[in-house]
Amino acid sequence: MIASKPTILLVDDQPSNIRMLAEILKPHYNILIAISGIDGLKILKTTTPDLILLDIFMPNMDGFSFADKMHSIFSDKQIPIIFVSSAHDYESIQKSLNKGACDYILKPYDPKTLQIKIKKVLFKVEKSRFESSYIEGNKIMNTFFRGGVKSINHEMLYDWANNLIDIIMYAKDPLRAVLPCFENTYDDPSHNVKVAILSVILGRTLNLKNIQLQDLAISGILHDSGKAYLPKDILDKLTSLDPIEFERVKQHSRKSYEVAKELGIHKVQILNAILHHHEKLDGTGYPDELVGYEIPLLSQILSVCDIFDALTTDRTYRPHFTTYDALKMMKTDMHHQLNEQYVNNLIALL
Repeated sequence: MIASKPTILLVDDQPSNIRMLAEILKPHYNILIAISGIDGLKILKTTTPDLILLDIFMPNMDGFSFADKMHSIFSDKQIPIIFVSSAHDYESIQKSLNKGACDYILKPYDPKTLQIKIKKVLFKVEKSRFESSYIEGNKIMNTFFRGGVKSINHEMLYDWANNLIDIIMYAKDPLRAVLPCFENTYDDPSHNVKVAILSVILGRTLNLKNIQLQDLAISGILHDSGKAYLPKDILDKLTSLDPIEFERVKQHSRKSYEVAKELGIHKVQILNAILHHHEKLDGTGYPDELVGYEIPLLSQILSVCDIFDALTTDRTYRPHFTTYDALKMMKTDMHHQLNEQYVNNLIALL
């Protein structure tokens, strides 16, 4: 699936400035136009742009007044602003920053500088949105790992999944934006969230439909939920598991499958993705030793993201691998177990 273009609202009373900005930006962004601060506020009643380019000196309502009213009326929207002006004085620049501006651009516009500043601001917005999604996902899964199935419901999971998909579909560089949000330390709640996010990002590169991305997000955030029912001394063991312990750990995929059903999730694609996320293409996986394309597509995606996150986080028995070393291992040592296209797509994202 192709990412949607970000939307930029241009607020300027000069038609020539609007035309110039629109000509520069239209190839890369959806453009909304307001020829006054009042018109800009009307647009914000029905639309939430990703960024506002705001002229300072306008009649009736200048840019500073517009910013004040926007923050007062639409405080929940938190839309970033770049002020634009012909004023080169320090006072105007400082006042813009005090009004919450992300940046300040001087007229006449240099197209290259304009694009760089806009990309920089939008990337910060992407990172902030991913961070919020990651934090919210962690809250849900920490609640589950403390309180079990009765402590959460499938509605909150679907709300989270749909919000995540919206963020990813708008993101220009989703993996680069989200990886700084992830910690290097491993814990089961955050691992589920990270695998869900990574899986949807990888799924986007495979042109999966929205409903498939939703299935990926739900199966990802629940794929290791069954580990909540394993003894902590097994999960945190510093040495290799003995055969009996390993057999217990292998049961977590079936338990995760049951957790999903207990939460009221009965969609076969989600349940099978969870159940088979530890299957390997060569038939050495579990629980059913499926081979090749007997393994569901969504399970193969989860497997790649599951292993990537496991390798790049600190475990009780080893430090984390670098992204480069983790991908190298997946590409060489595990090439007979993982879908090569999916690994290559993950590499391309980085």
